[in-house]
Amino acid sequence: MIDFTPDYENALLSQIFTKPSLIEEHLITTDLFEDKDNRTFFEAMQAARNKGLKPDLVSISDELDRAGHVELITKIAEIRPTSTANATFYVEELRERQRKNAIAHFLLEAQEALKQGTPSTEIIDKLFQEGTRALQNNADNSGDIVKIVENYGLELQDKINERKSGKLVEILTGIRSLDALSGAIQPGEMVIVAARPSVGKTALATQIAMYNAQRDLPCAYFSLEMTQNEIIDRILAQCNAAPLRDLRNGFVDLERIHDPLVAIGELPLAIFDGRHDLELLRARLRREKAIHNLQIAFVDYLGLLDISMTGKMPRWQQVSEISRNLKILAMELKIVLFLVVQLNRDAEGKVPTLADLRDSGALEQDADKVILLSRSDDNSETRKIHLAKNRHGRTGRIEMRFNGENMCFEELSLSAATLKEKSTWT
Repeated sequence: MIDFTPDYENALLSQIFTKPSLIEEHLITTDLFEDKDNRTFFEAMQAARNKGLKPDLVSISDELDRAGHVELITKIAEIRPTSTANATFYVEELRERQRKNAIAHFLLEAQEALKQGTPSTEIIDKLFQEGTRALQNNADNSGDIVKIVENYGLELQDKINERKSGKLVEILTGIRSLDALSGAIQPGEMVIVAARPSVGKTALATQIAMYNAQRDLPCAYFSLEMTQNEIIDRILAQCNAAPLRDLRNGFVDLERIHDPLVAIGELPLAIFDGRHDLELLRARLRREKAIHNLQIAFVDYLGLLDISMTGKMPRWQQVSEISRNLKILAMELKIVLFLVVQLNRDAEGKVPTLADLRDSGALEQDADKVILLSRSDDNSETRKIHLAKNRHGRTGRIEMRFNGENMCFEELSLSAATLKEKSTWT
């Protein structure tokens, strides 16, 4: 375990003698002290304070006596009140030791798990989870409204300054009319894109991914239904390098697609395919966040995501568990998470609603935004996009042209576009 040559624990205890309110100011708890005697001293201080007494030599000695630690009364007399000028330094040094010890502990656990034959994906997910918890071990998690308002003001001022200087990065879909309706998507939000088969779910998801990757926002696309090459086919088609049919059938000139392909290869976009369960997905999301500062992730589509150790758990319950875990993960990693979802058969041939989300009502509950796609009755190339849920703004409908040759959504002319905004807030 990590230790210090300077006796930071004794130094901090001496400062608490001088100013007991340091305990609240720095959220000092017993587990900050690793020395057994120092932990006992701190508990005695707190016991005296809980009785309304000043934690001095007399009151602490009485508490030590009551707790059966008479042998420590002489030792407590050696701790003298000192200046509190360096309290912040000592607290942070002890917390840094705490974090390092936590990391060392779960690395040893991971090594033991490897010996026991635990699956590597499970170990990796646990490592990232414990690592995040260790890094979050600080005194900034206070519910103090003064600190909350102060931090909010600082963050808002930074956002205002970034907007004025043109440096504010916003996560958008890239579809002007949809962004005007929904507003920017914030880190920690989960967005569902849902439709019946062959309506354009994947096309919309890849289009949003490409738009943000081209703005230098690191993205990860998890294709559970198509191969990596099939996703590249669609991206090249969206870039107007060649029609999708020609790319799939090999009726293209390599020289024509060379430059677009090179440009795609330079984007901050990771593409994963193949079977995934929840543990593997979480591990890869955490890895992308740690290594590439992931901002946006796409799961296409949710119905093919497995959950380990389910036994005979019904599918709706599995989806509920997956939805809850992914929402928590999006908030933990501070990323935007797009989930592509298939609607129930009942939604075929009609305007879909939130009730048509397949397998579980938890999706509707956990999502911050839900986008429902459907075909227009009078035009096979026109798609209705219904922002059916928007936790932080308006809901409404727009119409888009779907370019099947290039697998992308295009704005209708201003006169033809319909924007039926609701005044309700969800």
